[in-house]
Amino acid sequence: TQRYVVNLNGGEVSNNVASTNGGGAFITGGAKLVVSGATMCYNKANGQNGGAVYINSNTAQAVISDGQIANNYAKQHGGGIQVFDAELTISGGNITGNKADTAGGGLAVRGTALLAMNGGNVSANTAKDGGGVFASGASAVANIDGGTIGAANVATNNGGGVYVNDSATVTLTGGKVDGNTAAQNGGGI
Repeated sequence: TQRYVVNLNGGEVSNNVASTNGGGAFITGGAKLVVSGATMCYNKANGQNGGAVYINSNTAQAVISDGQIANNYAKQHGGGIQVFDAELTISGGNITGNKADTAGGGLAVRGTALLAMNGGNVSANTAKDGGGVFASGASAVANIDGGTIGAANVATNNGGGVYVNDSATVTLTGGKVDGNTAAQNGGGI
């Protein structure tokens, strides 16, 4: 099977609008997105999910090792990035200043998605639930071995740093969840 790869080693993906998903990029069907120095900012998913990036399909993958995912917006989930039935690895970079009206201001990990975070920073994002990270779905897994979720992620409802829902699994073996706020429950997690 041929794998299509989009490498963002520099430059900027900005001010794009999708009426449904993936304001900056929509990754599906075995494609791979590699962000290693680019900036993805001010993109909008006005209808649903993934302000900067929407990753969808059990063969789709994204890797972020450096760069900025900043000031993006999604109407529903994943102001910065929505990962649905796909895989996301974060080893560096910043996911900051993003907003989702429903859940996952910085990141939404849903369905059978896998998040592996061992570096980077998820900060100053906003959502109703899961200001920084929203994990939902019986097969959704978020493994956080490094990096920081904070500071200043805000949930207007629950889970300032991380919100875990619907039998998702979140494992924290390293890294930090620090300086986040929830209006109701779980400032950190």
